[in-house]
Amino acid sequence: HDGLANVGSAVVGGFAEEAMKQYGDHDMAAVATLVSVICRAAGAPALDIDLDRMQDESVIAPTLEEALARVPATTTTYLLAAKDQKKYRRAFPAFFERVAEVAAVDGALTDGVFLETLMPWLAAMGDSKARPFRHAAAAATLAVAKVLSDLVARADLAVTNAKNRKDAADAKARLEDLVERHRVVVSNTLHFRCKDACPEIRLHTFKVLRELMM
Repeated sequence: HDGLANVGSAVVGGFAEEAMKQYGDHDMAAVATLVSVICRAAGAPALDIDLDRMQDESVIAPTLEEALARVPATTTTYLLAAKDQKKYRRAFPAFFERVAEVAAVDGALTDGVFLETLMPWLAAMGDSKARPFRHAAAAATLAVAKVLSDLVARADLAVTNAKNRKDAADAKARLEDLVERHRVVVSNTLHFRCKDACPEIRLHTFKVLRELMM
């Protein structure tokens, strides 16, 4: 996280690849690291997460409670909103976009564990009364949505270009899986953040929505 504040997007890829290398075969420490990166972006300390219960949604609220208590609900003094942190505002979503790209190549994005573990944490932070958490969670979630949107487009093209029935069936199954994952990610963010009380969050959401529609 500290490195993101001091580098451009070109170096961010290395951090993302390192995070996904750590994930390997469902290592929850990597997912916990991603959650903590979001917390730090919101001005909260890194979380102390019980890795054995990382996938237990009942622990999310109490785990986030302490971090939320340290962040004033309407504060504007966090990295994603700070006027002197332009590099960070670019690097943060770029980091999560690259995480999703690497996860797609490695198969983690569709392994039934990675997104299914990360998204409930992002959704909980996105529903927070604290603006910094909503902002950070929205930026991370929308970065993942952009990658999934691109994957859906590629999968749709693969269905069109399939040379036989088996290839077509396989491509269609992958397309349907990606469409559903994309729907879940987008439904957790776009509708609510487009109406967010914070203008910066609304603006960022509409910018990404415009990119998704192009």
